[in-house]
Amino acid sequence: MRYSFLFVAVLILISGFIAYFGDVIGRRLGKKRLTVGSLRPRHTAYIITAITGMLISGMAVATLVSVNSQFRKVFTEGERILAQNESLTKANDELMVLNNRLRDRSKRLQSLVNSLQLEAQRARKEAEKAKAERDKQLRLVKHLQQEVAERTREVIERKKQLEKLERAVALLNTDIALARADLRVKTLELDKVQEQLRNARDQLIVANSKLADAENKLKSTQARLEDTRAKLAETESTLRQQEIVLKQQKEQIELGQAALVREGIKRLQFEKASEYFAAQAGELRSGDLILRQGDEIVRGIVSPRQSMFGIRADLMSLLDEAGERVEKIGASKGSNGRAVNLIFRQMLNKKQVLVIDNESVNIPKAAETIASSPIDVLVQVVCAANTIRGEQVPVEIMLYLNKLVYRKGDMIAHTEMDGRVSEGRILLAMIKFLREDVSKAGLEKGIIPISNPDSRINIKVNPLTQIEGLMAVVDQIRSKRSRVSVDVYADKDIYAEGPLNMDNMRFSVAKI
Repeated sequence: MRYSFLFVAVLILISGFIAYFGDVIGRRLGKKRLTVGSLRPRHTAYIITAITGMLISGMAVATLVSVNSQFRKVFTEGERILAQNESLTKANDELMVLNNRLRDRSKRLQSLVNSLQLEAQRARKEAEKAKAERDKQLRLVKHLQQEVAERTREVIERKKQLEKLERAVALLNTDIALARADLRVKTLELDKVQEQLRNARDQLIVANSKLADAENKLKSTQARLEDTRAKLAETESTLRQQEIVLKQQKEQIELGQAALVREGIKRLQFEKASEYFAAQAGELRSGDLILRQGDEIVRGIVSPRQSMFGIRADLMSLLDEAGERVEKIGASKGSNGRAVNLIFRQMLNKKQVLVIDNESVNIPKAAETIASSPIDVLVQVVCAANTIRGEQVPVEIMLYLNKLVYRKGDMIAHTEMDGRVSEGRILLAMIKFLREDVSKAGLEKGIIPISNPDSRINIKVNPLTQIEGLMAVVDQIRSKRSRVSVDVYADKDIYAEGPLNMDNMRFSVAKI
């Protein structure tokens, strides 16, 4: 606006000057009566006045153009600037709409993160509550164990007392037998020796009194023995009841531990989901790293039994698919029209590496290598360098022979498990078995693993189907209720491209 006002003001001043100066020149020329050619003096004055006004206007405009760069830019590029201003205004409106959409999406993601954080907090509280309950149950079990130990000690002491009483009863029975034998002897002596009747009667009375005392002692000892046996039976009954209670407490503790494991797994899933959505929200604001060097983007099988044109077409198709996938997570297209660019590294020596960044050279080299293969080739497209949002992803091609690793029915791995433990322990044991034994066996046979898969890129495996298949095997193990043998077989021919999953494996569960 400032330059527009300046231009109008200068034009007004110049117009006034031209009018005044032209009038002066016209009057002077009219007085001198000059002529040009055959024109009359008055027409000659008109022509000279007009030419003088045009020269003054041209000089004024030329002076403004030469002195002021902004006026010169407006004067020379005015129409282009106006057109560019209109296009920039339209682009700014579109960016404002896109910015509003992104702001709405960020709000939705933030609300989802908040809800997941609340659920994680609830899960954390429930886990703490389960842990407190478990500690309480453990304290109760320790108390019961101490009480059982005390009862056991009492039973041992009672048994010792019972043994002492039994020995006393045996001694009393011996005394009674001796007294009775003595009584029989005295009776025989009474028949034979009448003169000793009085002495024998006295001895008989003494023997009878001893016999009565012995019988009384025997009765009291038998009564004590019966009381001890009754107390022992009562103690053993109490001990059996406590053992039953202890078994129930152990089962409750195992159930609590299984619930705690499930809550822990649930909590971990919530925390991972929260971190994932927080990372997504952060990426909308800052544009962080989207791929790391070595991340596998896509893989496919290329047959060497076709023309070079067909092999190149298959490679181009894989690169197009890789470009579409990385474009979905934030990469941008480059000069080749894709979000990925194929490079080739060549080692010159131990310290120098030559990077060939020319697809027209790299793709024919890869096609020639594939064409020389005797069997189908597994092609991996992997990220060649760390890439941030908005950049084109440099990629490399890894080539492997797609040989047959397992035939249908071949055994892959074997293990043994206990079907009597909880479902959570069996599930953890199965996950460990698959990650260690099965995965190791596949790698040793020649299965090509997925190189650092990015969770945001679809690797053509349905997680829900995998979990359902794994839980079916867990249920099959639990149904046996004993030690079982678990064998894993190839459910169909498995090649090096793999991967090993629930879709191409079969599980056999049998009691040991």
